[in-house]
Amino acid sequence: MPHTLHIVQMYQNGHGPCCNRSTAFAGRRDAAILTYALELCDAEFRILFEYRRQGRFVDNHAMGTPKPFKAWPDGQGVFAVGADTGLGRMNGSRTVIKIMDVKSEAAYRTDDPLRHATADLGGTRSFAAIPKLAWVTLVGPFASIAKPSVFFATPPPG
Repeated sequence: MPHTLHIVQMYQNGHGPCCNRSTAFAGRRDAAILTYALELCDAEFRILFEYRRQGRFVDNHAMGTPKPFKAWPDGQGVFAVGADTGLGRMNGSRTVIKIMDVKSEAAYRTDDPLRHATADLGGTRSFAAIPKLAWVTLVGPFASIAKPSVFFATPPPG
């Protein structure tokens, strides 16, 4: 996801209209940003989450998301994330978190429902969580998600 960090500039530190949640054109703006990000990077889908405090998130806007995976956050509404997931680590550090192989992570080997939804329902192999900040307050992350074909010529065993 080489160009993903360019997208960080659109979201971080409260600069520009991206952090103004009260604007009437927020939905169209988010869709335009996600479209641009999807074109820049070789990822199959993107999700913009909204942070609801205490490690809880809600799917705000998604693009290109496989139906089986999209059904999971839609069915959950507001959901909590484990501290070891990409969103959980991003929540704790407020920094970009990149995971090259989600199935090799310890969180995948636990009963964490988000990691299983991402890897198994979404077919995800690589993941990046980019914090959307209003100064130091987390507003929500932008998730960039890729399937095995993007980063691996052939999927690694396992």
